[in-house]
Amino acid sequence: MSGLTTGASFPLHEVLVISDPSPASTNAIWRAALIAREQGASLRLLHVAGRREPAEQVHAALTAIGQQVHARLGIELNPEVVEGDLLAKAVAAARAAGLLVIGPRRANPLREWIAGTQAERLIRLCRIPTLVVKRPATPGRNAALGTAEPGRYGRVLVSVDLRPEAADLIAAAMHFSRDPRMHIFHALGAGPNHRSGTAGTSARGGATAMERAQSALRELVGFSGAHKLGAVPAVAFGRAAQCVLARERATGAELVVIGKRRRGLLADFILGGVTQQVLAASQADVLVMPSTRNPVPAAPALIAG
Repeated sequence: MSGLTTGASFPLHEVLVISDPSPASTNAIWRAALIAREQGASLRLLHVAGRREPAEQVHAALTAIGQQVHARLGIELNPEVVEGDLLAKAVAAARAAGLLVIGPRRANPLREWIAGTQAERLIRLCRIPTLVVKRPATPGRNAALGTAEPGRYGRVLVSVDLRPEAADLIAAAMHFSRDPRMHIFHALGAGPNHRSGTAGTSARGGATAMERAQSALRELVGFSGAHKLGAVPAVAFGRAAQCVLARERATGAELVVIGKRRRGLLADFILGGVTQQVLAASQADVLVMPSTRNPVPAAPALIAG
């Protein structure tokens, strides 16, 4: 990739798309193809057919999309059409991938992935980054083989809490941004869970909660390496999900990056309420990144949710 690779390594060997022939899922395929081409990864397309779907017709439609992808971007896309439980098949396939890409469609089982329990379960159970594509991503007419059509996003908003692992989230987000001035955002709520500095950040006598949060966020941006590229940190008071969505609109973000944590070695990843609300209401694409660090006992911190 380009110079935006400062920070934690982000190996991406395979991009997996769970899709169907709908227009919304076609956007997911194109976005996945652009990312795969830019990062030198292979591209795999999986469709889990329902009982009423003619498998041959579905396969033909997806093959046609694959031919268009190859003609414009020069990468292979061989669709797999299988039968069975959608969630089980998707989770099993994701074990071999580095990035999972999905696209919502109304009046379709994929709709639940955004607004229902199936989406939450899929993102919770998959131990890899999951990108939910909501925006058109089909290359323009001039996107012929060999052109520099970007896979990364022009405006990226990263929503973080103030735990140490947020530095890893910021570093990983740089691999999806072509604009070095990413917006790094923390929502500062009220209450006992937001009264003190984070682990590794010393409290400053007399400092307000806002000042402590701003200082902690600057430190995290520094640890991630994003400060060298001009990342813009910001802190605001309010409910985390509403603040993130408002910030998305204000910055014109094309991608919102948000993390998910795990509570213990035997527990599933936890999909927090903030992540659920952002997935449901965001107009931008949403990348949900799993924590790369082992879980630690929660300390009093300035937490986005």
